Amino acid sequence: MKDQIRYTTINQIARKKLKLSLVEYCFLDLVYILSNNPESIAPGWCYAIKQYLADEMDISIRMVFKMMEKLLEKNDEAWSNLLVQEIETKYLKTTPKWYKNVVIKQYAQSAVDMQNMHTDYAQSAVDAMHKVHSLDKDDKDKYIKDSYKDNKEIYKEKFLEFVFLTKIEYQKLIDHFGQDGVDERIAKLNNYIGMKGRKYKSHYHTILAWEDNRKASKKLLQLEFKKPPVKESFEQKRRAELEKAKKIIGGTS
Repeated sequence: MKDQIRYTTINQIARKKLKLSLVEYCFLDLVYILSNNPESIAPGWCYAIKQYLADEMDISIRMVFKMMEKLLEKNDEAWSNLLVQEIETKYLKTTPKWYKNVVIKQYAQSAVDMQNMHTDYAQSAVDAMHKVHSLDKDDKDKYIKDSYKDNKEIYKEKFLEFVFLTKIEYQKLIDHFGQDGVDERIAKLNNYIGMKGRKYKSHYHTILAWEDNRKASKKLLQLEFKKPPVKESFEQKRRAELEKAKKIIGGTS
């Protein structure tokens, strides 16, 4: 019960077919998810208290009971027979009707979307392969290299001898440190790698981490050398006032 349900995917076609409001749909979906928790103390049932359900959906507990009353009714309405309640424990669960009209339809649509996506990728790969095979060796190498470079998120350019950054990473560093600051940090990282032979998964994040460490060290040094102001004690203040009064008296006598 500690984990919150972050979102609900709404099948609008199924929702309209079952004549459910958005809140009712989300309520049934929440019951279905909680009842299928593999670590549940009541497998197959949603044993959450009604206040928990209300809090999860950011609605009043009165609305929860009102929806339950409607969804538990047995009649000829489209939304009938979607929810059942255990008599003794009052636990809830959705019915096979919900599973058939909502859950299976969602999985089926996801499978279709995945298949379409794979088809598009496959066709793109075939087109690219045909184009590559139609080129001579030099043009083929250039085409592959240029195609790779077009992806700014994965292609890394070499800076000096050992530093590699994507165009996006390089631009972010310039925006943050300026051109001179970036050149200085790249040179520092390049010399360190060349001297130590260290390997890093991301040179971009290494530069950022070094900057964070530098700021932290500078702040620590400032705290160490900063002397706290000397607080004057009450006795010191009293003595100072006394000396001041003596000088005044001595000056007027």
